[in-house]
Amino acid sequence: MICFHDHMPAHGHAIAGSEKARISLEFSDGDPMAEYATDGICPRELHRLKYEVADNRDRILMEWSRIHGDPYQDETE
Repeated sequence: MICFHDHMPAHGHAIAGSEKARISLEFSDGDPMAEYATDGICPRELHRLKYEVADNRDRILMEWSRIHGDPYQDETE
């Protein structure tokens, strides 16, 4: 999920019941980074969520750009 009133850096939210994770669309060493996760998400599920985001990164970034503008555009231009 992408929230309309959200902030940089570009990221997505995964919500399953009361469990939540925020996963960055900016990767470190080619791997997605979990910025936040509730204690109820087990490491295996968080790993799956991160790679689900990685597999769909282009589509998610396109939606982020549609909602918030290009996350990589230099604001000084």
